[in-house]
Amino acid sequence: MDLSGKKSTGRYTLKEVLGQGSTATVHRAWDSFQDRDVAIKTHDAASLDAPEGIELQRKMFFREAQAAGRLKHPGITEVYDALLDDETYALVMEYVEGGRTLAEHCQVDKLLPVERVVEIIHSCASAMEFAHRHGVVHRDIKPSNILLTGDGQVKLTDFGIAFLPESESTDFHTILGTPMYIAPEQVRDEEVTGQADIYSLGVVTFELLTGRRLFNADNIPALMHKVLNAPLPKAGDFREGIPEVLERILARMLARDTSKRYRHARDVAADLSLVFDLMKAPPTEVPDLDKFRLARKLDFFRRFPDAQVWEFIHASVWRRFNAGQSILRAGDIDRSLYIMASGEAVARKDGRPLNALAAGDCFGEIGYLTRGKRTADVVAQTEVLLIKVKASMLDRASRDCQLLFYRRFLHTTIERLVRISDDYTIGGD
Repeated sequence: MDLSGKKSTGRYTLKEVLGQGSTATVHRAWDSFQDRDVAIKTHDAASLDAPEGIELQRKMFFREAQAAGRLKHPGITEVYDALLDDETYALVMEYVEGGRTLAEHCQVDKLLPVERVVEIIHSCASAMEFAHRHGVVHRDIKPSNILLTGDGQVKLTDFGIAFLPESESTDFHTILGTPMYIAPEQVRDEEVTGQADIYSLGVVTFELLTGRRLFNADNIPALMHKVLNAPLPKAGDFREGIPEVLERILARMLARDTSKRYRHARDVAADLSLVFDLMKAPPTEVPDLDKFRLARKLDFFRRFPDAQVWEFIHASVWRRFNAGQSILRAGDIDRSLYIMASGEAVARKDGRPLNALAAGDCFGEIGYLTRGKRTADVVAQTEVLLIKVKASMLDRASRDCQLLFYRRFLHTTIERLVRISDDYTIGGD
């Protein structure tokens, strides 16, 4: 299955070359069966002289196919098919239209706004949490393995050296990943967990914020010594406008001692979501006791015990909007759910009113569940006090709190659908 010079292989019609390395080439191809573009990543075993190199590449191929094949998540490139013969191994993967890696934004003259960096790393952490929950540790998180799609979404890619406990073999431990991004425990050849990915994501975050490497050295041994021993630089020393809270999050991601590092990627995502909210707009100054009293009056929290109401308050952000102010815009991508604490608002689609919103109502369900683009605008009719809940923040709440929330969320959503259905029926008569 040597694809060089070929125009097709099976049901796939090859188009242009998207990228090429020493042992792998990525083509864009047309899948005639599924009627879609795909990316075909080909490993050419003939380019390797040593039998051990061929065997290692074969292991990497099956590792990537096995790891990515079990991960169905919008933040992870999907693997559709695997092609194999004696000379070539190929993966048929999701084609990311307009995709580019984060590597170009790790240069001083091409840095993204701090808010955008926080948003990207939040998305990476959310996808990473999904992979870890399914037993997959990436082990090679770096800017060139993180894609930005044409519409700005983020996707993790290249699971070629991922760790899967049930299939790990001792000889595969010799692969450490990319030296600039590996965690201290990988240098020490200790047990690798999802915390290693969190460290690597911290290194990527530092580069995106500053355009500089976390550590520089003339050779690999010197670099490994710095990974284990050198003082951690602060991003704020190289760039203005980085909030101190973001510095603290970054320091915790990069902690050498795993007991001081974030244990779960969901905790990284939750903390970053709070930073993003603080940077985008300062939270409304409402004392916690007043939040509790307001929440207690809302039907949404009627069956919540006091302890779970307090837990929910600590996992949410409260904001105030003036009459006429836009709360949500169609086309936004924001996996948050909103609950009206007070005031009135209206949801509109293409300028047409869809639904009136009052205290206790919630909205944003589709974006919360699917991470898809918002399809409607929401505008405050009076002064509105709003409770914003992000999925990553709620993930840290107790099971009891989550169960109560989702039960009420489902009930409220069904009530809304019934109400809209009745309105359309009445209008049709």
